[in-house]
Amino acid sequence: MSHQIQRPSPPHPDGPADGTAPQAAPRARAPRRAAPPEGSRRGWRPHAARLLGGLIAAALGLGLLAVVVLLLWIASPAPQGGPEAALHVAAGLWLAAHGAGLVRTSTVTGEAVPVDLTPLLAAALPLWLISRAVRNALADAFPARADASFDRTNTSPDRAGAVRIAATVVAGYLLAGTAVALYAHDGPLRADPLGAVVWSAGTASAVATVVVWVFLGRPGPALRGATEACAGPALRAAGLSVALLLGGGLVLTLLVLGLHGEEVWAAVERLSGNGPGRTAVVLLALALLPNAVIWAASYGLGPGFALGAAGMVGPFATSADGGALPVSFPLFAALPTGIPGTPLTWAAVALPVAAGLAAGVCAGRDAAPVAAPLPRGYGVEDTLDARETALTVCAAAVLCGAVLAALAALASGALGKGALAHVGPTWWATGAAAAAWTAVFGVPTALGLRAWRLRARGAFAENVRRRMRMRMRMRLRRGDVPGVDDPAWHDTGARRSRWAALKAASGGLMNDFSPRGRDGDRERGD
Repeated sequence: MSHQIQRPSPPHPDGPADGTAPQAAPRARAPRRAAPPEGSRRGWRPHAARLLGGLIAAALGLGLLAVVVLLLWIASPAPQGGPEAALHVAAGLWLAAHGAGLVRTSTVTGEAVPVDLTPLLAAALPLWLISRAVRNALADAFPARADASFDRTNTSPDRAGAVRIAATVVAGYLLAGTAVALYAHDGPLRADPLGAVVWSAGTASAVATVVVWVFLGRPGPALRGATEACAGPALRAAGLSVALLLGGGLVLTLLVLGLHGEEVWAAVERLSGNGPGRTAVVLLALALLPNAVIWAASYGLGPGFALGAAGMVGPFATSADGGALPVSFPLFAALPTGIPGTPLTWAAVALPVAAGLAAGVCAGRDAAPVAAPLPRGYGVEDTLDARETALTVCAAAVLCGAVLAALAALASGALGKGALAHVGPTWWATGAAAAAWTAVFGVPTALGLRAWRLRARGAFAENVRRRMRMRMRMRLRRGDVPGVDDPAWHDTGARRSRWAALKAASGGLMNDFSPRGRDGDRERGD
């Protein structure tokens, strides 16, 4: 019987022969495009949003200063100039908060005098605003990394993309900064446009760099050997020393202001006789309060600070008097007037001593931590030797000196000519004194604490061993632990437990192999 192969009939032009509706051929699905990686969105809208974020950050800082200045101008019974002059003053203060130098033209003699002292408290708001703008832009471009629970150590961050995003925000901030610099070129507080733009760019770029570094997980160079072991303890010791110096400076500042409260208020009344004027003087003094804290820290370190041609103020020698200054400013009225060598002035020397001892204690604790795992030689391998401990304290001293030198440079400047040509501490003397005090008192403290903690750790380990032996003997007497003749002693689980304990106590000296069975053959591991 032959089988005939039926060929399919050609499709009917009017549709299928059975009368059903014709079916359309299925369309081939286009391959789905992969989502672009984080931070790589193209188009002008993301860049425009980042530029706008920088502009808004600059506008908020400038707007707040303008509101304060305009309120004082409105409340003043006899304001000098119109609202445009007040806006010029606000623009000059905003540029001064970024480190730009100003020139004051509205003086009694009509002579222009330089104003190159940065009010550090006034700089806090613009720095916070630009850092928040950069942070928000990075969080929008990298939503996964913005999560606090995101583990940044297991991924390779897109550093180039993060830098481009931060640069876009800084560019928007500089657009507003350039406009403010051009506007402040003429007024009661004049600024050099080029210098003001450079200072604004440098400040905003430095803040953006720190924000990007923190956002990417604080990447750093690969360290090995003793450098890796000493880096962390040195940073912690330096941070503690700097914190104590600044905290002690704040205490000294508040103490001096409290002791000379009447002189300070008399200086406020001499500068202005009405309420709005006194409010402006008090606000200016508050803006310079962080500067005074750094001055007090330099005073405690020994170099002190300068008052221009009026002389130096220090705990060991004082050649300046606040009353001899041409300007009766409230902070100048609170200068220490005691003769050097009195208990009050010598008490300030306890500040760097405490900072050096704290750095030594921090480094000594990191060099020999007590809570170390006992199985590895009872915690001796994870300690730093004497040379590494001394190097740790010396590195912390260098870092502390560098930070104090930078802060002293930022907190000093010019408030005029002649007697006020330079006010504040000398940056190199302050940094050298901070490094010297930290090293002199930190190294012996760290070495002594390390030796004592190692001795205490050895006694602690011996006490633990003795207690473990006594506890085992008591359990053997009560019969809680099977003896050698007991069949349970030779059970596989018991042998494995004993072998694991011996291997853990050997500190890695024993090889990784299974214990022998009763017949002499090694058992297979699981």
